[in-house]
Amino acid sequence: MAYASLAELTAEFRKVTFNSTTIVTDTKANAILDQESERIDSALGQRYVVPITGAKSLKLIKAICLDLAVCRVERILQKDVTLSPPDTNKERQIINRCAKARQDLKDLASGKTTLDDAPLADASGAAAYNEDVSAFADFGDDKSEDKW
Repeated sequence: MAYASLAELTAEFRKVTFNSTTIVTDTKANAILDQESERIDSALGQRYVVPITGAKSLKLIKAICLDLAVCRVERILQKDVTLSPPDTNKERQIINRCAKARQDLKDLASGKTTLDDAPLADASGAAAYNEDVSAFADFGDDKSEDKW
């Protein structure tokens, strides 16, 4: 599940659309959104239960996801000079946007900032584990089977 939609990503661009014939196809754009969502879950999974579902938290996570996705799309578009002529001011803005999104994600993962309505992962940072090992514990009275 992506934290942002293709429509939301499209809204970040003035003159860019995503379809099967564009430089960044709609399929590629959706894949970028999925990959950035997975990156977010990977970064936050040690601290929070993922995927993030709290309404307030989702707003921040969606913004981070969009920022990271916009950065990737912009890098692809900048390679096509006919569509995106070099603009150092725009490039600087994109670099700053990327850096801020990465820092925000790092701060959330480290606990420097928090997601107030997102449930925390357990103390070890691991997913909940069912410790019922009864299926493996009963070898019967014949202990000769237990040598392995």
